[in-house]
Amino acid sequence: DGVSQEGTSDWQSTDAATTGEQLRVHGPGEIALVECGNTVTAGASVKSDANGKAIVVATDQDRAAGFALQAGATNTKIQVKIWPHTHMVI
Repeated sequence: DGVSQEGTSDWQSTDAATTGEQLRVHGPGEIALVECGNTVTAGASVKSDANGKAIVVATDQDRAAGFALQAGATNTKIQVKIWPHTHMVI
């Protein structure tokens, strides 16, 4: 489990990488910059929505990817500590 790099492989692309290129993946314990899919509060457990954006975990049955180190509104970028399958209460 992890979060892929921010940005694209080149200025003409919308992909982080294409076939044969390397892709950075942020793993457990690392901090990644992610885009919010809705309002996220600092300390909230987050997961990925269908578009790859961070949303707050709704139930204890959801698989969290990590927890928000910052608050953010829809389409803003925040730092998330990658900590898979953990529901944090801060």
